[in-house]
Amino acid sequence: MLSSLKEVNYMINHFNMGINIEILELLTKGDTMSDYERKENTGALFNNATNKKTDKHPDYTGNCKVNGKEMNISAWVNEAKSGNKYMSLKFDEYKPKTSEAPQYTTTSTDDVEVPF
Repeated sequence: MLSSLKEVNYMINHFNMGINIEILELLTKGDTMSDYERKENTGALFNNATNKKTDKHPDYTGNCKVNGKEMNISAWVNEAKSGNKYMSLKFDEYKPKTSEAPQYTTTSTDDVEVPF
């Protein structure tokens, strides 16, 4: 998360980024993007360079809302034979990121005889 209005302004000016005012307000208030309710037929992609380990991992990831349904977006930058660059997109059912560790259940093995 961006930590200050100064950092947000730097990002906008340095990278010539257009940014939705509602998102800017959320970032400067310290709220998370998960608190932001996406408007209908809008979406956002973010650079995935820190998580990209192989060519199969997307260059950009994000989410969108189309026809009332939230979806995840994955995007890869490709180059056509003509030399023109384009993005290949994949849409999946929206699954929010969780920070919880997976829950495992244990079973009692007191009654089980091990054959060795």
